[in-house]
Amino acid sequence: MVLNKSLYSKVIRGCQLALSIVCLGLGAKLVDEFSWDYNNLVVATSVISLVWLVVVCLPQWVPSLLVVFGRVGVTAIGEFVVMVLWLASFGVMADQFGSASCSRFYTTFCEVGKAAIAMTIVQWLLFVASFVLFIMFSVVPVVRNAGAGASFNRQFDYYFGSIFVRDVPLASTVQVDPENPENPVAVESSISADGKQASLVEPTIDKIPDPEPQPTN
Repeated sequence: MVLNKSLYSKVIRGCQLALSIVCLGLGAKLVDEFSWDYNNLVVATSVISLVWLVVVCLPQWVPSLLVVFGRVGVTAIGEFVVMVLWLASFGVMADQFGSASCSRFYTTFCEVGKAAIAMTIVQWLLFVASFVLFIMFSVVPVVRNAGAGASFNRQFDYYFGSIFVRDVPLASTVQVDPENPENPVAVESSISADGKQASLVEPTIDKIPDPEPQPTN
């Protein structure tokens, strides 16, 4: 079974976007009632997530973003940070509203808080999924095929959503032309992230011209 990377990425990022908007609304309602730190954390995490989702989904139309976010190490760090922020948001919501009874005072405030618990845990699980998939299908293939240094010093193209990397260039190898051994040529090849397809960039080798015939006496 072939994994439809583009479809999976669109579904995951779409759900993350929708839940970020929902959590932003819930957090704003909580802050409107009481501007406590844990309420502000949900709002801040939602805003950061929205910015992050815009950044990781735009490189397909704004290639200049690949200068930074085309490096799988940078994207992995960003995914991890957002994932941790959602875990923290879920933790503070569960701590404040998990055991609270909504039958007394501030019923609406309490119910919104309990809804925020459910939304933040689902959002955290979605970012866990995108982070794990990114490590499995982007970071690991890059490190395995191009070396650990390529995670930060080489740019890669992604499917929409920046969860799955496309082709992974391999490390350059040297090819020597038997007719011109003094001028070895660097050859770069690429392999798909799943390792099933590979393409080779054929080098262009300048051959030494045949010597002109010498006049005979």
